[in-house]
Amino acid sequence: MNGLLLYTTGGGDGSLGGLCSLADKKYFEGIIISSIKDSDWCSADPVCINSEAQGPQRSNMAACHNCLLIPETACDNFNSLLDRDLIINKEYGFFKDLL
Repeated sequence: MNGLLLYTTGGGDGSLGGLCSLADKKYFEGIIISSIKDSDWCSADPVCINSEAQGPQRSNMAACHNCLLIPETACDNFNSLLDRDLIINKEYGFFKDLL
């Protein structure tokens, strides 16, 4: 079983320029699908997508320095354990049918 929790708060600091309104059903699905499709390309490919380990303690698989800077930079785990290939691989990726 997998899950995803996105938490935003309304108000001055939490809205991040309208971020809360993008969680509405009419926008959210398109944003997620677009993000997955955009992850198919990295400026460091093919080195990035073919990497077996890189980053701090070699904890990232197919996720180079460029990929680590794209998501939230304040991540509690410093964006460790990322792997683009596991998501977008055309044979076994989690979203292989979407691509």
